[in-house]
Amino acid sequence: MPVPPFSKSSFLHSPLQIGPQNPTPAGNQGFAKRSIEAKTALPPAELSQWVPVWEDPQAISIFCEPFDDKQPQPPEAFEKALRAWQSASNGGIQFKPLTRHNETSEGIFIAWSDDTNPQRPYEVGRTLNQTHFKKGQLFIYRSDLVLQRNPRINQHLDSEAQCLQLYATFLHEIGHALGLEHTQNPHSVMFYRSLQNHQFTHEDLAQLQRLYGRPL
Repeated sequence: MPVPPFSKSSFLHSPLQIGPQNPTPAGNQGFAKRSIEAKTALPPAELSQWVPVWEDPQAISIFCEPFDDKQPQPPEAFEKALRAWQSASNGGIQFKPLTRHNETSEGIFIAWSDDTNPQRPYEVGRTLNQTHFKKGQLFIYRSDLVLQRNPRINQHLDSEAQCLQLYATFLHEIGHALGLEHTQNPHSVMFYRSLQNHQFTHEDLAQLQRLYGRPL
């Protein structure tokens, strides 16, 4: 059963891959040394000190490129993922769709790629967060997501499973764009090898609450 949402009160995230890999050990010795894949629970004080958040989470601009020439609108899974994150935050996070952007625009920007990294053959997406230090806090001001248009893992999935996989990919990468990191729970949306996880677990919501369940 899905976990109910909480009550509102420059990281390069590891790519989401489906397949064997060696996760990076956790680090908890500050921003400079901290591992990308935090595998241990961090206290709220450290999260608020080191993990960047959006300065105004109720006005996050977001743009998704068309999937291809035959499908000029973003996939349905994109809108569904946005609604899921907004619902999980009880409205604490709101996305504002954009119709265009440029290299200096602030917000979340999603592009598609047909190029498979030979060193990461099971990659389905990756997120780059750009941050700045302001008001004694790290803030995310731009996130660039690149999703594989035809990931290798899709070769053995039927159409229904492919749609679910794309939705899970959107959920996972948008989670990174919000500042969430990987979890150890194999059922979690933010698990580093998530394929079809589309329901938030306590681990996902705990991160969301620590980042956005308090006044900025």
